[in-house]
Amino acid sequence: MAVIVGSTRCDRSAEPATARGVYRRNGPVSAVEFDTSGATPVCVESWSFGSVSMIRTAVSEIRLTRSPRDIAHGPTGVLGLAVQERGIGRFEQFGLAHVVHPGELLLADLDAPYTFRWAGGGCSRCVRIPLARLAIPRAELAGAAGGLHASPLYDLARGHIGRLNIGRAGEVSRAAGEALSAATIALADALLATARRRRGRG
Repeated sequence: MAVIVGSTRCDRSAEPATARGVYRRNGPVSAVEFDTSGATPVCVESWSFGSVSMIRTAVSEIRLTRSPRDIAHGPTGVLGLAVQERGIGRFEQFGLAHVVHPGELLLADLDAPYTFRWAGGGCSRCVRIPLARLAIPRAELAGAAGGLHASPLYDLARGHIGRLNIGRAGEVSRAAGEALSAATIALADALLATARRRRGRG
């Protein structure tokens, strides 16, 4: 079992609990279940730049759950935009179920109950953005989530997230990280504005 903690270290003696610790430090997920058979390494990487953070996970099987009780104990005010790199993800929120194929983008309100999982091998990367930095009202997130594919900025947004090179995070200065954070937030803002408008037209 290999667990990558942070952006560079790979500790081959680490237990799955180490990977769960990365989630607890970098996000609000309350229940994290990994495949612990040892057949496929659990690799979790995290990177914070400015007010944005990113977490990338590669594992044979995972299930993330955030319940109403968890939310009541600790709201986050954070939105997640994730790109599925490998495998087929299954995401449920707002009473809707989504099948997320490689290269596809999903939106998650981290202060609403959800589950996200895959089996048979997969990899996903998620950027987490403070909702207060975005123009969209929280009440309209569900509508925007359903209109992402129709946005003219969909390909640009998923390409941006997919190209954030977590392996070279150490080469990014604080000032550059702040600029990257601002650019990521601006792109997310534009994506959600156009997704919401397209959804409304539909």
